[in-house]
Amino acid sequence: MARAPHAGLAEGGGLTDQARAVIIGGGIAGCSIAYHLAEKGWTDVVLVDKGELTSGSTWHAAGMVTHFHTSPTLMRMRQYSIALYRRLQADPGAVEHWHEVGSLRVASSRDQWSFLRRQVGMAKAIGLDADTISVDEARRIFPHMSGADLHGAMYLPGDGWLDPSGATMELAARARRMGVAIRTGVRVTGIARTPRGAVSAVETDHGAIRTECVIDAGGMWAAQIAAMVGVSIPITPLIHQHLATKPLPGRELPRTTPCLRDPENLVYMREEVGGYLIGGFEKDPVAWSVGGVPWDFTQQLLPSDWELFREILEGAIRRVPMLAEAELAHLVNGPEGITPDSRPLLGPVPGVPGFWLAAGLSHTGFGAGGAIGHILAEWLVDGEPPYDVTELSARRFGPGSRTSTTTRCAIPTTRTSGRGPDGSAPSTRDSRSRARSSARRTAGSGSTTSSPARPAAARGRTSADGAGGARPSSSAWARSTGRCGSAPGCSTSPRSASST
Repeated sequence: MARAPHAGLAEGGGLTDQARAVIIGGGIAGCSIAYHLAEKGWTDVVLVDKGELTSGSTWHAAGMVTHFHTSPTLMRMRQYSIALYRRLQADPGAVEHWHEVGSLRVASSRDQWSFLRRQVGMAKAIGLDADTISVDEARRIFPHMSGADLHGAMYLPGDGWLDPSGATMELAARARRMGVAIRTGVRVTGIARTPRGAVSAVETDHGAIRTECVIDAGGMWAAQIAAMVGVSIPITPLIHQHLATKPLPGRELPRTTPCLRDPENLVYMREEVGGYLIGGFEKDPVAWSVGGVPWDFTQQLLPSDWELFREILEGAIRRVPMLAEAELAHLVNGPEGITPDSRPLLGPVPGVPGFWLAAGLSHTGFGAGGAIGHILAEWLVDGEPPYDVTELSARRFGPGSRTSTTTRCAIPTTRTSGRGPDGSAPSTRDSRSRARSSARRTAGSGSTTSSPARPAAARGRTSADGAGGARPSSSAWARSTGRCGSAPGCSTSPRSASST
């Protein structure tokens, strides 16, 4: 469930005019970098955010974190991130934010089952606690799951989920205690450079900060920040939705319920206040505001898109049939910055000395976020990253990543060669993606923000609900019972779900 961002940690007084490093962006990546730099002795650091901390994509994240990825590098990063969240929570007085409930990644096809068995060997080789288990074992761990079309599962007992804002704010608070200056409500307006092209200052609406090191951790706005130094990076905002249900009376989920992922059915889910939080990755994702995200799009959501979410919801009901009876609470629609290969952009940018990227987390935010701070801090302070991160290099998309113009790259998809954001095996479904054009919509508050374009047949289905998002119109709700199995556009009935 999306939570409002925590209050910022801005200190009193004006903005400092000089720093060893300036971090732009107060999400999980920026706050992790600040914390790790301070741990290594770099305390003359300023972090700036145009809104409050976590108010971009971080605050509405689902917060699920797994060790698994097809890339050994990203598996290693996720291993570090989870260890960091454990360590932060273990300290006396720390607020609970990490819930280590384990996870199941189920195989709903023979191909997916073969793929999982191969991946377990690689996971074990780098020290992960992972194994494949039978259908019966998987259903003992997650008893509400249907056994239909189920071939087995990968079980990772060290996986879990966290409170996105809580974990990020914990890192920010510790960085601040070590001396990092955190300034919220400060928007970057430009980046000054020397005659040789190196960065020399960050210009903001509160004044300039002289520095020789700028770290772009701007999330959805990272491309616009990079454009200030003449660099074009391929990050496109795609909308991403997750649904919260109310608890089913007498069948409330315990807090220890493991996370569940079913790539063939495009869905992930976890426990949320006794009910389910359900999300996934569409075959047909939608791009939003491809010409640049409005600077004032802070702590906001987009209108709920029930038509787009339909295939996710149907997949969830096929795997967990009792969801057809669950009452809907809300559908959160928040955009995230995605790269063409769904992997982060890390490291120094060629041709612009002192300018570094830590952006494009691409649905692996908290799995990579903790480790990104560790990697960047080692790289900056010691001169090299702790291990090989070549596959995440800021220059991997070729000469076009450094250009004198600021044109955006072609709209990427959430998948590469049919693979999911975690690199998982291609689904047997058609995973081709297309991006829809963006449109301008006037919000209920009177401000104008960009919203994804919708087919004419669906355009009239939503109405503002006063909470920054949208819900089906009253006529649509009148045709439904407010339950998952009869949600607008959902064609999966309880009977058909049980028989799959």
